[in-house]
Amino acid sequence: MAPTTWILSVVNVPRCLRDARPIVSKEIITFVDASIQAYGAASYLRCHYEDGTITCRLIASKSKVAPLKPITVHRLELMSAVLGLRLTQRIAAALEVPLETVNFYSDSMDVLWWVRGRGRDFRPFVANRIGEIQLTSEPSQWQHVATGENPADL
Repeated sequence: MAPTTWILSVVNVPRCLRDARPIVSKEIITFVDASIQAYGAASYLRCHYEDGTITCRLIASKSKVAPLKPITVHRLELMSAVLGLRLTQRIAAALEVPLETVNFYSDSMDVLWWVRGRGRDFRPFVANRIGEIQLTSEPSQWQHVATGENPADL
């Protein structure tokens, strides 16, 4: 038996988002990130069970290639935040999870500053995207994550 075959035979990927045990709470956690080449988001379901255990499983991810027209990384980070918001809205509707239990994480302090600001104070590109974010989420739902710990950074 080849070493790679043996390694693949012990890999176990759970197909269910949660275990069959009683759940105390569940929440959706979405990470967003961007680079010059692309931007994306990854959403996870975090379940807390009655026995005190917690599981966290990837639900979905989405990425897009950056536009051909040069655009700043700050704006791409904002576009990833909108992408993550839209992805999370679809997931929350499908899983019947209230949007109040959702948390977003970004490694961009600019995006977090924009989300906490007033949309009409910015230029149209930023104002339109911030308006969409503020319409469906609260600024307190947007948190900072270190770049090295951001799963969407891949």
